[in-house]
Amino acid sequence: RKIAGATLFALSDCGLAVGAVRDWLEEALEADAPGQHGKMREGVSLTLRKLVSAMDMRHILPIKPDIGVMFDPAVHMAIGQLPATAQAAADTVAAVVQNGYMLNGRVIRAASVMVSVAPEKKGEKTDDQKNADGADDKTAPAS
Repeated sequence: RKIAGATLFALSDCGLAVGAVRDWLEEALEADAPGQHGKMREGVSLTLRKLVSAMDMRHILPIKPDIGVMFDPAVHMAIGQLPATAQAAADTVAAVVQNGYMLNGRVIRAASVMVSVAPEKKGEKTDDQKNADGADDKTAPAS
């Protein structure tokens, strides 16, 4: 059973490297304005298609969360917070910074996301402020 598991996930390092290349190619295509550098765009597009095909054949699949899906620490890595909006309620994905990848159903790199948070109510203390106040109360000398 251990050997089967090791064999299944032996490509995880390769999956990480190939996933990063895929990300860079996708970013290059998004950054290249249509009509400019057509040959470069065509070459990057062909390379990306080949890479996606190779990854699919090896069961290395992207994790591309939609805006507004519930934050799931099993597949998402929170790297920051943004205020909640109509598209992204509190505790949901507000923005995707970097896609994640799975190999044979196992996460090899979680998607890096910004998580939406509810706006603070005016006059309400933040969790950090509440914790600081609680710490101050514990250290105060008894009267």
